[in-house]
Order: sequence, then structure tokens, then C-alpha cells
Amino acid sequence: MASHEKTVGCNNIIPNFFDKVDWNNKDVYHGFVTNVYDPSKFWMRFAEVGRLQDMLREFYQVKKNSFALTPDVIHVNMYCAALDQDGFHRAKVVRVDLREPTNFIVFYIDHGIIKRLHFNKLYGLHEQFGAIPALAVRCVLANVAPVDNENWSSEAVRRFSSITGGEKQLGVRISNMTPERKVLEVYLVDPSVERGGRTPTVNHHLISQNLAKNIWHLSNQPPAGRVYTPLMKYMYLYPIHEAIENGTAPSTWQLTENLKECVAWDVLFPELFKYTPPK
Repeated sequence: MASHEKTVGCNNIIPNFFDKVDWNNKDVYHGFVTNVYDPSKFWMRFAEVGRLQDMLREFYQVKKNSFALTPDVIHVNMYCAALDQDGFHRAKVVRVDLREPTNFIVFYIDHGIIKRLHFNKLYGLHEQFGAIPALAVRCVLANVAPVDNENWSSEAVRRFSSITGGEKQLGVRISNMTPERKVLEVYLVDPSVERGGRTPTVNHHLISQNLAKNIWHLSNQPPAGRVYTPLMKYMYLYPIHEAIENGTAPSTWQLTENLKECVAWDVLFPELFKYTPPK
């Protein structure tokens, strides 16, 4: 790669948008849901990304050959520019695809999306793009839990994705935050939806549709007779954002459910489940 000295170095860390904002639970923010795992694990963007996408496109359309990478120089935690059908995106390499070592699992740091790409779609990230904070912010829908206490249903995931998707700008109120993990617990409001002079939250909508319940209605008693005993109190919070981002957990809720159909749960998530032989 001819322009190695102009790329984000292996010891550089791109700043995080979460750290650049003085989050306040008295303020209303506006943002876009960019990726959904389930209502307890999703990512939002609170800053405009259009100009950044234009800059990436304009730069790499001219100079991408100078920043082309080969598999031997691509490594985990490396920042890069990734090309897909939507254009160029800033990404972080999180894993080598063991089935095909010329493919890599990358995390789009401005969108919260995991992708599997061939090495010829990855380019060294020029240093001018390293000073811009990673825009994807980890979020949790505040004070709601699955109806069964443990697993979000396919309909709940589908409904949440449907009402928050499509580049729809949402009002965001902060309920709580976890600075060490850079996670926001949020109430979401679609300003275009008004009922009786009030704008209901997405949180309340899921509850009203019997797709979620208030978190304070959680039961501490797991269902009787099950062979996989949860090791965590609030199973619906797992896998956590970090596990999805670094490729150690399935990248989508659907993939998780499919894998649980054919892989023992305690093998798939050894830190979450314990197998108890039926009596």
C-alpha cells in the first residue's frame, strides 16, 4: 500500500461520538435508528453523515488503488474504508472469516452494522477520516422488557424495526446512561404520530401492543422444566452491544434464533446458559 504513512495507524483510536456530547435527561435529542438487533440492542446516529459519505466517495474514487489492502496486512482492530453497494463507509475489522480467510467481518462505526466483505472491498483509512468521531451510538429502549422476561419475540423485533426504520428522524429522551460502556437508555418519539394531542413513545407503543412490558413487572422466576437455565438475571440484554460489534455473537436477532434451532444453547452462549438434564 503506497500511502501507508497517511493511514490511521494501528495504535490510533478513533474518538467516539458518545464522549463528545454532554447528555442530559432534561433535553430532547433528534436522531436516526441505523441498525436493530432487538429493542434492547440497537444503534442510533445523532449527527449528519451525508457529507462524510460524500468525502469518502470523492477521495476513494480517485485514490482507492493507492490504499488497496492485501489479506496479509489486514488485522483485527484495524480501521479501514469499506466499499459495498451503498458506497464507502468507515469500518473496523473485527474478525477474519475462518471459512474463507480472504473475507473479513467488519463493523461500520458510523452505522452500527456488521458486514462480511472480501479483502478487495477494504482500503486503508486515510488519516483525515480518523479525527471524525465514530457516529454510531449504542442504545437500549428504556424501561421495557420482553413479555416472557427473557426473549424478544420476532413480532416485537419486526415492529420495532418497522416503526423506527427508513431514515425516520425520532425524538430521543435519555432515561439513563452507562458511560463506561457508552450506552444510552432512551425513550423514542415519532413526531409524526399524534394521538389525542399527545405523541406516544415507541416504548409505550410496544407495551400497548402486548409486545413488551414495563421492566418493573419482571419476574425473577424462570419457567419450570427447562433444560437450559439462564445464568444472567436479564437475559434479554444479552448478547451485549460489544459482543455483536466485535463478532463474538451473531450479528442479527434472526441469526441467533436460527442458530439456537440447531446448536445447543450452552455451546452457542456458554456464558449465558447452563444445561440441566431433564429428570
